[in-house]
Amino acid sequence: MIVSGAMGFCSVDAQLIVVAEDQANDAMQDTFLHEVMHALTAAFDLKEKDKE
Repeated sequence: MIVSGAMGFCSVDAQLIVVAEDQANDAMQDTFLHEVMHALTAAFDLKEKDKE
């Protein structure tokens, strides 16, 4: 499901967060938090700063 080397993604429309399983646990937690932040940004219609 994850392509282009991404370690996770957030689909606001599908209300879905996906995290790649081939990461260390601490990296997986960081990725999940990163995707939660994307979801919150979309849910509250916040403006993101420069994307990485």
